Amino acid sequence: MKKLALTFILFSLVLVGCTTLPPIQTTSHSQEVINDINKFVPSKNSGRVYFLNGNVTGPAYSGDVIHSFPSALMIDGIIVGKKNKLDVMVLDVKPGKYDVMWNHAYAEDTTKTKPIIINIVKGDIVILRANYNLGGGGIGLISALLASPSYELVYTRDISGINGLNFVKASSCPDTICDN
Repeated sequence: MKKLALTFILFSLVLVGCTTLPPIQTTSHSQEVINDINKFVPSKNSGRVYFLNGNVTGPAYSGDVIHSFPSALMIDGIIVGKKNKLDVMVLDVKPGKYDVMWNHAYAEDTTKTKPIIINIVKGDIVILRANYNLGGGGIGLISALLASPSYELVYTRDISGINGLNFVKASSCPDTICDN
């Protein structure tokens, strides 16, 4: 019995080790910009967007747990940057309407992503939380067949949970979208 238990524990550790992904390389903002970010001072010529990880959701899941996926933010189909769990990507986006979604930073498939449309205005503060929906009943393979997991982006004014995280830059946001 002890041998079976030890085998199960070792097998579980191997599985957990296989799912661990390396962290995303990010670049922090300057201290001057971080001071404005902490005070939620808007950009003068654009809207300031804060992108951070949201909750794990699903019909059979009720909790207040932040998912730990490294996340990629896409605006108008372009990946503008990637971040880790304890990061907030902060970017100044030019005024206009944008199709915005997020995905797992290492995923190629965006079919599980639910895009939203946001309207950025000059001087606006936008908080985007990346929720991960477990789908189905939230447990087991059969419930996942009913409704597969998905990536959901929530537009909110809720600034809780932002302070204390690392403020990072959008690494690849083009000048047509970002006010770099």
